Amino acid sequence: MAKSAPHDDDSDETGTANDLSSVKRRARASSAPESSESTDSSEPSVGDTSTPADGGEFSLTINAAMLRKAGIAAGALIVVALLAIGGWQWYSARQQIRAFGEVKSAASTFIVTSIEYTSSDKVDKAKEAQGPLVTGKMREELSQDRAAETKAVRDQGIKATAKVDSAAVESISGNEATALMIVTATGTSNLSPTPQKRTVALRLNLRREGGKWLVAESKGVGDFSPTGSTPAPGAPAPTPN
Repeated sequence: MAKSAPHDDDSDETGTANDLSSVKRRARASSAPESSESTDSSEPSVGDTSTPADGGEFSLTINAAMLRKAGIAAGALIVVALLAIGGWQWYSARQQIRAFGEVKSAASTFIVTSIEYTSSDKVDKAKEAQGPLVTGKMREELSQDRAAETKAVRDQGIKATAKVDSAAVESISGNEATALMIVTATGTSNLSPTPQKRTVALRLNLRREGGKWLVAESKGVGDFSPTGSTPAPGAPAPTPN
């Protein structure tokens, strides 16, 4: 029995060593997740994972492919915007050119009609011919009684024609426009059977109403005929005597 004591001491020492090893293993095992978490927090991955307040998780990954797609989309939007701007400018330019043509056409038609309807064989229908071409002050003047003037034209046997030598649009602003015309009127009468010519410059104010350009006012601004007299306002071109 006396020899068994050393054996018990060895067993105690072995058990103590085993206990120490077990404690170390448990310590290493418990510290491993903390080390992993520390590594994860200090070295972020390509995917940025966040935890919202409601406990769910979402992941947002930005890579080169996404950047290329975003660049292509942005470029497409810029191209569309440029095309839209260019299209509008083109449309506006066409509308402006169209308006210039309409103003010149309306002014020329009014001038030629006004002069040619002072002929003795047309003067009775002057109001009907000029009415759809005018507005404002010109319409007021046209509505006045011209019985005396009409009789004088018939008695004199006046024949008149007109040619627009030049037409230019000075300005267009909204529904208002101004045109400058140079017109040559040719006429004969019972007293002067030889054709007489007179070239005058006129400034016309036009207004767009119902989609049509109408003459609101006509003023003489120059006379290139030998007499050199300036026609009175509202009179496109006096006919020769």
